[in-house]
Amino acid sequence: MRKTGLCLDVVLKIVKYLSLNDVITIFSNDILPLLQKYKITLPIVEPTNRFMQTMIENINRDQIVSLRLKGNQIRSIMELTSPSILHNVRVVTLLNLQHVNHLNEFKIRLPNLAGLFLRYDKEVDFHSICKVFNYIEQPMQRFKIHCGYLRCPHRHTSIILKKIKNLNETVEYFLLHVTHASMGFLKNCAQYYTTCFLMAITDFIKIMRKVRYVDLIVSSINVDRLLDIKEWTSLVTTCHQLEKITIKVLRNTSQDTQLTENIERIQQELFNVRQNIEFQMTFK
Repeated sequence: MRKTGLCLDVVLKIVKYLSLNDVITIFSNDILPLLQKYKITLPIVEPTNRFMQTMIENINRDQIVSLRLKGNQIRSIMELTSPSILHNVRVVTLLNLQHVNHLNEFKIRLPNLAGLFLRYDKEVDFHSICKVFNYIEQPMQRFKIHCGYLRCPHRHTSIILKKIKNLNETVEYFLLHVTHASMGFLKNCAQYYTTCFLMAITDFIKIMRKVRYVDLIVSSINVDRLLDIKEWTSLVTTCHQLEKITIKVLRNTSQDTQLTENIERIQQELFNVRQNIEFQMTFK
């Protein structure tokens, strides 16, 4: 391993905070046996084409379990790797994915994909995102979306389910984090739905028919927009295995008596639908 003047304990602590490609750049390929010995697996984060061409083949594929790419990198990175090198990748994070059909590249090269995390700097359009399930054939269990805000999906139709070929039967955990929920369509729904924000979310979740856990994190929103009994009841009725819904509202939203009563009413209504369902809302 390239001499750094650092003792082994310090090196092992440092590498846990780095990507695999950065570790190799800093310490050379000689560190790979050390990572394997101590069973340290690290993500490959936004690798360069040069790294994928010259370094990736030197890495034991058992050490490559997580991958983060920019959305426009997918095809070039997949073309630069042999079909087997990413065989053990279980989690992929994609930044600002625009062309969902590029996920078709994962069918052969990522057979063990179990989790997909989509991050967007700005808006998310569910009409596009729902097509993810047309291209991911692996039994993916975890699906996360992080975005600035949501675009109204009711421009052409109120039913986004028509956009997909097959309903998903494998996702068990879904997380949606919206950092600026007050932006976008909240005041301007194309179909004038008063529950547009929540309706868009629950309609999307219904694609994942066997989802068990749903986490929703939102900032800067009128909480009443999240407390429509009809929408939550419809979701629980459709997703028969749903066990727990957790909503976290950020940015100092106060919880008054009326709000508490509304939450309790939803909890009771969902309990009437299925007794093992949990509905929680927290505030920060």
